[in-house]
Amino acid sequence: MVVLIDLVFDELKSPFKDPRTFRSLEMAKSSISNLDLLLMLIEETERTFHRGVIVTAQVTKVLEPREGGRGGNGQAICRLDNGLEAKIDKANLDGSNRQISDLISVGMVIQGRIEEILDKEEMRFGVTLNCKRKDLESH
Repeated sequence: MVVLIDLVFDELKSPFKDPRTFRSLEMAKSSISNLDLLLMLIEETERTFHRGVIVTAQVTKVLEPREGGRGGNGQAICRLDNGLEAKIDKANLDGSNRQISDLISVGMVIQGRIEEILDKEEMRFGVTLNCKRKDLESH
């Protein structure tokens, strides 16, 4: 009975809102962790997608460091095969004494080891990758 009353109040507050989407989203958010939500969205499991796994990514953007030393040493933005966004800092590439655009370019397909899964912010999921040869070869 209480649920029916809540639905009536919701309909009066927002007459054209689809009740299926908001109710199910609220219920799902309360019972699913961010990591579980991420794994469901990319169709992976904790066994196949975790820290230390080697993945393939395609470079979509190369960001040079900002003037004045702010913004780090530069980074590359990539897209994993499962659609997730990945970031690679220049420090996680071989040849760190050169410009990042000399090391990596847009369209390149690279392999990297998952260094961190970014799932703290809801709806801003991603990973950071380490692409140094010595780290890729070690298990």
